[in-house]
Amino acid sequence: MSFINQLGPLGYIMFLIGAGILVIAGRKAYELFVIGRVDRPESTEHALTSILVLSTVIAAIGFLATFMGLNNAFESISIAGAISPAIIMGGVAIAIKPIIVGLLMFSLFSLVWFVLRYRFKQLLDRRMSA
Repeated sequence: MSFINQLGPLGYIMFLIGAGILVIAGRKAYELFVIGRVDRPESTEHALTSILVLSTVIAAIGFLATFMGLNNAFESISIAGAISPAIIMGGVAIAIKPIIVGLLMFSLFSLVWFVLRYRFKQLLDRRMSA
């Protein structure tokens, strides 16, 4: 079973949003670091805000997926009756993976946002002082 499959159906959504963030961040990183100028500051500001908001959505989806997984596990336990603790903990371990991945992705993309935002402010300051 692949790792993304273990995250459940919301795991695919998390990774699709993450891929979108990588595209946005890559384009803005090229603009800010390679080209070294900001032609349209409002566009860059909007893209940076999108990175932060979408990374927050990923974290929220991770929480939602975890609660859905725990709910499914507890429903199965109540239907089955007596289950060994090892099976229960295995189910809980799988249910917790989406929140871990969501928070890791949020942390990574927040760091990317911070670096891009810092560079953006540097370029704006140079533009205003020139």
